Amino acid sequence: MRSYEPTSGSNYLEITRVIVTDEVILVAKDGTDGPKIVFQERYETFIPSDQPTKDSFVVTESGKMLAFKKDTGCGCGSRLRGWNPYKTLNSSKD
Repeated sequence: MRSYEPTSGSNYLEITRVIVTDEVILVAKDGTDGPKIVFQERYETFIPSDQPTKDSFVVTESGKMLAFKKDTGCGCGSRLRGWNPYKTLNSSKD
């Protein structure tokens, strides 16, 4: 399985932001109204890459497999660059 060139029979999404928490993987894509979550699911297995240019892998609870890697570009033109799905505010009490 590989992120690019995509594995045959897979669904390839270009220019996304992937967030892996302790329990969930989120995939967001920039749309006409700003970033939108296009995939969110709890996962069983996460195999992070030891190098930014190599694929990381996730297997979800339903058996879906995802492969992704960091882009070598800066992402400067994408609204995904500064997107935060949690909309938290920093405070001096944190």
